[in-house]
Amino acid sequence: MEEEKKEMNIIVMFYLVVLIGINLFTALSSLELWKHVIKYENASPVCVYGLLLTKILSCVFIALFFKWSMWGFYGLLAMALIQFVLLLILKASMVTACLPFVYLGITYLVLHISENGETAWDNLE
Repeated sequence: MEEEKKEMNIIVMFYLVVLIGINLFTALSSLELWKHVIKYENASPVCVYGLLLTKILSCVFIALFFKWSMWGFYGLLAMALIQFVLLLILKASMVTACLPFVYLGITYLVLHISENGETAWDNLE
């Protein structure tokens, strides 16, 4: 049996690449900032480095979308939940703590962009 090769919408592909870039940039650029937060704000290093780890793991889960894996979405959902809890522990505002869910919602909507009647969401396995 020959499996039909699925093609990804260019908008979805561009969005996912940009999302990986944003996550990597925020994880790596905020590393020095978080060191100061730990030192001067008396924040828990576990929470701070946990946030950095979730950013990097989010990149891995976003990359799973390129293999048409539904685990990419489940992983992003788990990372959003973990980031929400960690941000609340770090005493961030509720709006800031909810931002990972906003990104997840935008990703969900982008995956539903239709091309020729087919969405990327429908192609996830």
